[in-house]
Amino acid sequence: EDALTITTYYAHKTVLVCQELQKAFYLPDHVAFTAAAYFRRFFLKNSLLEIPCQPKAIMFTCVYLACKAEERYVGAEELAKINGEDPKEILSLELH
Repeated sequence: EDALTITTYYAHKTVLVCQELQKAFYLPDHVAFTAAAYFRRFFLKNSLLEIPCQPKAIMFTCVYLACKAEERYVGAEELAKINGEDPKEILSLELH
């Protein structure tokens, strides 16, 4: 139950992060919804307690992947610069 609450929080936070990025990179709304869907899909197969990183890192990786999938590419370095994340962590989680 706690894991569900945390994943729901970060799925909502994913949409909010994308809304902030819309101002800087002129992203359409569907990028946010794609990122939230990726985030929820990741946690359908992976337990929050078993992943080797924080859900926040997964969230930014999902945003990065959604931008790529929706052909509104934002580089991991640019995304990390805005949000204070490590771009190497975003890129390393891309294939999980």
